[in-house]
Amino acid sequence: MAWNKHYLTNMPNSISTTSWDVIIAGGGPAGFFAAIRCAELNPQLKILIIEKASQTLGKVIISGGGRCNVTHACFEPAKLIAYYPRGANELRGAFTKFQPKDTIEWFESRNVKLKTESDGRMFPVTDDANTIANCLREAAKDAGIKVHVGTALLKVEKNQMGRFQLEVRSEAQVFHLQTKNC
Repeated sequence: MAWNKHYLTNMPNSISTTSWDVIIAGGGPAGFFAAIRCAELNPQLKILIIEKASQTLGKVIISGGGRCNVTHACFEPAKLIAYYPRGANELRGAFTKFQPKDTIEWFESRNVKLKTESDGRMFPVTDDANTIANCLREAAKDAGIKVHVGTALLKVEKNQMGRFQLEVRSEAQVFHLQTKNC
């Protein structure tokens, strides 16, 4: 299924003249999920994702041999952190707030069914990573999130008014983006 890119925006004017509530640097799964969750909790916010690459969610598409290993079928945080030896302690708190069962519910509420393999890894039943990428893209579009690809973050500064100013490069031009007051 081809991905509908109509929620992508053009950098000149439409992006650089808007004052954003939230700007997320990085169009990977964490960036998309953070933006979507932010929009779900605060629908009135103007949210922008900027991505340096020419497409979003590129690593999702290649993960799991193109099938996308979404999560692991382990539902106890103490056991789950054992799968992350270089970050176990840091993840313990996060896994008590949002864990694989929440991930499964989130995708299933968007009509993406997951399956569990014998080793506990979970993939979309389609065995196609584009199922996951398209779900995240559609959820972002439905939430009114704007996405701009080919945009590199150069610098972030907080000004005296409490706003963040970002310097970005898009199509060999430098633009300045700004958030609203914090």
